[in-house]
Amino acid sequence: MPKFHCELNPIESVWCFIKNYVRKYTDQTFDCMIELIKEAIEEFNDSDLNGKLWRRFWQAINMYDQGLTYAEIITLLYGSRTVEIRQHRQIYNTTL
Repeated sequence: MPKFHCELNPIESVWCFIKNYVRKYTDQTFDCMIELIKEAIEEFNDSDLNGKLWRRFWQAINMYDQGLTYAEIITLLYGSRTVEIRQHRQIYNTTL
């Protein structure tokens, strides 16, 4: 795997899941964030996402063994998706 290869690194996907979960349900307080992190970990463990991430990782490893490039692998694994980019920084003056 290329160094800093975040698209196919399973731990990066776990962090992404947890951050998205916290952002979705936060009320911008520290105590709420701590509870939401615990909930997100439980939610992740209960989902099939963990298995999917590992399957994708091993698919990529096999594709590298077959001689495909990083760009070809990303296109094969993610090419049919369209991704909407959203701003993730939401700090409000009322909570400072």
